[in-house]
Amino acid sequence: MIRFHHLFTEPDLSIHQWEPNVSFDEEFSRLKQYLSTVDDTDIFEDFFCKHWLYCAATAPIWTMGSEWEEFMALLGKANAGDIIEVWTLNEKPEYFCLKCPDENGLFPKRGAY
Repeated sequence: MIRFHHLFTEPDLSIHQWEPNVSFDEEFSRLKQYLSTVDDTDIFEDFFCKHWLYCAATAPIWTMGSEWEEFMALLGKANAGDIIEVWTLNEKPEYFCLKCPDENGLFPKRGAY
């Protein structure tokens, strides 16, 4: 189970109505399952990521990559409340939406995007 730290040292969770969210675990499991069906030589082939930054007052960050390590590095930069959308570009395109929960498994109900 992957969890994320808050960008701010003392977040007021009541402001954005943080609530339990298990979709990250489900989507991450689905992503891992997808990777197990892809040929080892082309782990991801190519993918696009759109990283929505929670309360960062900036546009989403678009990135493109082709390696699992690149994706995990992107995930390592995420904070609680961020959303990472992933599109794979191969014969069977897939879409994954990872909503990054905090240490308690909470995610903002409406977000601040």
